[in-house]
Amino acid sequence: MSESPPAGTFKLTIETPAAMPTMKAAVLRGKGRLEVLDVPVFAPRYDEFMLRVKACGVCGSDIRYFKGENPWSLHTLGYEQENPPNMILGHEFSGKIVSEGRPREPSRIGERVAVEPYRSCGECYYCRIGKHNICEFQEHHGHDHGWRGYEYAPGGMAEYTPAWRSHTYKLPSNVSYDEATFIDGLAVAVRAVELGGVVPGSEILVIGGGPIGLLIAQAAKGYGANRAFLSDVYDKPLEVASKLGVDDVIDARRAKVSDHVLKETGGLGVGVVFDTTGSAEAILDGLRALQRGGTEVLLAGYHGAIPLDFSLISGDRAIRSLANNPYRTFQTAIDLMASRRVKVKPMITHVYPLSKIGEAFEVVTHKEEYGAIKAIIHP
Repeated sequence: MSESPPAGTFKLTIETPAAMPTMKAAVLRGKGRLEVLDVPVFAPRYDEFMLRVKACGVCGSDIRYFKGENPWSLHTLGYEQENPPNMILGHEFSGKIVSEGRPREPSRIGERVAVEPYRSCGECYYCRIGKHNICEFQEHHGHDHGWRGYEYAPGGMAEYTPAWRSHTYKLPSNVSYDEATFIDGLAVAVRAVELGGVVPGSEILVIGGGPIGLLIAQAAKGYGANRAFLSDVYDKPLEVASKLGVDDVIDARRAKVSDHVLKETGGLGVGVVFDTTGSAEAILDGLRALQRGGTEVLLAGYHGAIPLDFSLISGDRAIRSLANNPYRTFQTAIDLMASRRVKVKPMITHVYPLSKIGEAFEVVTHKEEYGAIKAIIHP
């Protein structure tokens, strides 16, 4: 594991309400205020299980919530909503079922599971036409949107959390709890690969070697991509990408990415570009690397204007944005991981107990300094 930051970087506060069972949880009290509190233990509703959380990944979106942003609403709705207080963060989690709101036969108590972290309303226009991933009335672990009747919105950075029966997936025996924290991100990666139109023989470029970028590169290869390029601006993701089978790793500090790709493809470019950085410069350079008829898929989102030379989208080129993933890709992600066509262990650089959540956020926020790819919390 890589170096950890000095203690005391983030404030740790413990509060203990009386007269009811409590658990420890990482609660976002407001912008820049992440505290470990003793909060009431949830009682599972009739359609829910109660999970003992075993592992929860720290996602880049968790850092954005901490900074006062709302990445869910920005990516899904196209605008930012204000975050309320008392959000238990964490949507990339796995655990063991310990109780259920409505007993059934056969019981699933004791089962190891991963959780699809959002549930759409099933009634709105988008749900009715099969686009539940852009439903605006979702319940979503890790932020407050959609939850009603809870003092604290449920999330995975806690000792226990409720999870919908329909959204809990049994883990294969060869997938660990830590590895399972990547399934949500891999489901998004699968959606990106499908949206970009990756087919056998494709050549693709991933801009940004964070967890999502590394998952996309592997998922694209799993879908038959012939060659995968990946670029980044610091050493750790470039090193990990090479270990994970990326064909051509580009250090963007030393070469212009589009120039490198065009040279290596004989001036043709790649069929699909995936931008995971949200950088205007990277988005435009990705278009320069795109062959005619190709697609650039934007995963990080961009809020603001970009001066676009429209010749970059001539020749039947397309730009697509991505919001969440359809439910079906969650099982595909599990299958890819269980088959070892997608490997995630090399991405796990830091593991912390819940009491050191502040250190985890510090490491992920300053990933270059600490050599971080993915930090995982063990509640």
